Amino acid sequence: MESEKFSRSMPPGELDCEEDEELMTIFLGFYRESFVRLRDMASGDSSGELGSAKIRRAREIVSAMGGAAHYMGYDGIVEALEEWNEKLASSLRGNVVTAEAFAGFVVSYGHRVQALLPRLQLPFRSPGPS
Repeated sequence: MESEKFSRSMPPGELDCEEDEELMTIFLGFYRESFVRLRDMASGDSSGELGSAKIRRAREIVSAMGGAAHYMGYDGIVEALEEWNEKLASSLRGNVVTAEAFAGFVVSYGHRVQALLPRLQLPFRSPGPS
C-alpha cells in the first residue's frame, strides 16, 4: 500500500523510488539542522542556564521535528520526541534549566532518534575553530 512506505516496520534506507529518496534527504537534512540548533542552544549559553524563553523555543523545534517524523510515519521517533518535549515542559516549572542538563537531553534523545534512523548521522559535537 502506497501510504505504508514509511511505516516504522520498514527498514531505514529501503525506499521505493527516486521521489522517496528526495523526501528522505529533505527529512534527514531538516533533522540535522534542527539538532544543531538545539545542540548550539546549550553550548552557546555563557550563563550556564537556559531561561524559559529558550526552553519554549527548544520545545517548538522538538515539536516541529515530531511533526516531520509523524508525516514520515516514524512512530518510534515521534514517541521519543514527545517524551523529550514533556521533559522540557517539566523543566519550565522551575523557569530555568542548566545548560549542562539541556545538553544532556540533546545528546540522549539525539542518540535515541539516531538509533531508530541510522542514516541520520547527527553531529553531536560542534566543529572546532578553523
